[in-house]
Amino acid sequence: MALINCKECSAAIAENARCCPKCGSTRAHSNKKNWFEVFTTLSGPLLLSAAGTILAYITFVHQAETQETEQLQTMVESAVSNDAVKERTAVRLVSYLAKLNKLSPSFALSIFGSVARNGEDQKLRSEAYDAIENLLEESSFDFAKFDKYD
Repeated sequence: MALINCKECSAAIAENARCCPKCGSTRAHSNKKNWFEVFTTLSGPLLLSAAGTILAYITFVHQAETQETEQLQTMVESAVSNDAVKERTAVRLVSYLAKLNKLSPSFALSIFGSVARNGEDQKLRSEAYDAIENLLEESSFDFAKFDKYD
């Protein structure tokens, strides 16, 4: 226990004593906190609010990207039908979006494959096969895990 001097009579008193045993003078305890106590008190809520803000931003960005991708995939899937004009448009659109990395290469490959397998128009099938070859050449995606078609 540390000893301090009384402010009235300069007698040695305990640091946590409320009054001086010699003169009876009461000691006024200061409620001032040092900077470390203030920092530790405020840092918890600040860190929690910062983490919550970052998490909300990441969630918002991911949700927007996912929604955009789902809209593109729905649009492309609806374009693939028995209509050669719609399928040709789908092949060109998917090629363009795959080059911009807006669609995954595996999804683009599945669209090209379905057009090539189902298309009755020989020119359309040729365009689909060309698109597949271009995708294989330009993409950094590892297509080795896919089966090769005859």
